[in-house]
Amino acid sequence: VITHALERSTSKNAVVRFTWKASPRNRFTFSWNDQNWCSTCKGGSATTSPEAASTASVGPNRVQQFTWTNPFTNRLLFEGRFSTLNQNWGIWPHFNETWYKDIPRITETGTGAGLTGNITSGSMTSWDADTSNTNMHVSASYITGSHQLKAGWQAQLMHEWGAMDVNNLRLHYTYTGNAANPIPVPTQF
Repeated sequence: VITHALERSTSKNAVVRFTWKASPRNRFTFSWNDQNWCSTCKGGSATTSPEAASTASVGPNRVQQFTWTNPFTNRLLFEGRFSTLNQNWGIWPHFNETWYKDIPRITETGTGAGLTGNITSGSMTSWDADTSNTNMHVSASYITGSHQLKAGWQAQLMHEWGAMDVNNLRLHYTYTGNAANPIPVPTQF
């Protein structure tokens, strides 16, 4: 079966926003934004074998925000905000391909025969990362006309998680030189 190299990228974005004036002095807003992006190179390419090729994917990247404002008097303003940013991204084997984890990754550089660049075969390396960032803020502003004072509190919570998965042998061979005189350089993960 001949598999042709095909690159396909997709991007999706969805946004929802609401504003609610609960009373003459209390206004609430809410927004939600989702983004997804995926790029696949099914079947490899002229320099990458199908089992060494990968799928890059981002998402869902999500931003949510909730705000509150209250002009309590003509001189006193209260505000509050809560927002989150969640990001997920990674590189994996193709969704429709078998992951050949028992084959070490092999890269040949400077292979000669008029080819410039690298030739890659063997198992690909996957990478998965997730992060989240949460912000909270409350403040009170006092405005006299010629002077103003603003006091508040802000906090931020951050979290990051990542994982890398390589072939079962935990090896990556790099051959440098021309095809007649390769010098193997193993890399241990």
